[in-house]
Amino acid sequence: MSSLQPDLWAAEYVTFPAATIFLILRLASRRITRIHLWWDDYFAILCYATAVAWAVMLPIWMRHGFGLHSEDVQGMTIEEANYTTKKYLFIIEHLYAFTLFFAKISILSFYWRMFRVANIQFAISILLTCSILWIIVRIFLTTFHCYPVEAFWNPHIEHFVCPIKSADFFFGTVLAHVIIDIGILILPIVQIQKLQLPILQKIAIIFLFLFGILVCVAGLAIVTVSTHFNNKSQDMTYQLAPVIIWASVETQPQRSIPDPVRAAETIPEAKRDIRYIFQRYPMLSRVLRMYSHNL
Repeated sequence: MSSLQPDLWAAEYVTFPAATIFLILRLASRRITRIHLWWDDYFAILCYATAVAWAVMLPIWMRHGFGLHSEDVQGMTIEEANYTTKKYLFIIEHLYAFTLFFAKISILSFYWRMFRVANIQFAISILLTCSILWIIVRIFLTTFHCYPVEAFWNPHIEHFVCPIKSADFFFGTVLAHVIIDIGILILPIVQIQKLQLPILQKIAIIFLFLFGILVCVAGLAIVTVSTHFNNKSQDMTYQLAPVIIWASVETQPQRSIPDPVRAAETIPEAKRDIRYIFQRYPMLSRVLRMYSHNL
């Protein structure tokens, strides 16, 4: 029995722990540096909230046969399996859109706070406007894929119209957001070259761009696989799985950007706090020296 469920598990749960760790480091950096949370942090938290919803929903979806051929789904007819998958697809498309949107706004807010130059802030404003327009159009098209809305997954509705082809929908909306992501990725390159940063922060920024490249590659992969998607397929449970695999790969790095930079920012403050603890409690310092000597 052919199955894409192991690929779905790997795509989601190999990357989800990393996103969790980076968010913890992000919040820890704010606490250590004693800086209040800002808009980029709030949107990162919202982005992670959608990550949790995605991580909870995906295994439930797979328990209902997603990733298997529709004829192999136990306890359901082929029609029931396909339309159950379409019901989950309707929900997860909204999660996908808001995950990408919150990630974009978080990164752009981070840029706005980091770069106090008029020309780059103008470019940030343009990308912010494009992101807002993208989420409005994406949510509208996702919600009103069919009319009435329930006709998207309910095969028993008699009078309905579905003017939007799913393949065209995936291709158009994903390509648009990949173009925005490329703009977000290349926007700060010139300004970063001018910055005099510690080596750790430079390494963190390199990781940020590596995450960004991975996001763009995954987005282009979705564009490619979505061209073969057939909304009327009788094997929807299996045929849709590659799209969701790449969507999972794409969204997890989005949730982590720009947390590596945040983590690097905490290191000088963390060193200072550790020195303070050892000075305040010299007994602790002596115990650690004795322990290391015994090792």
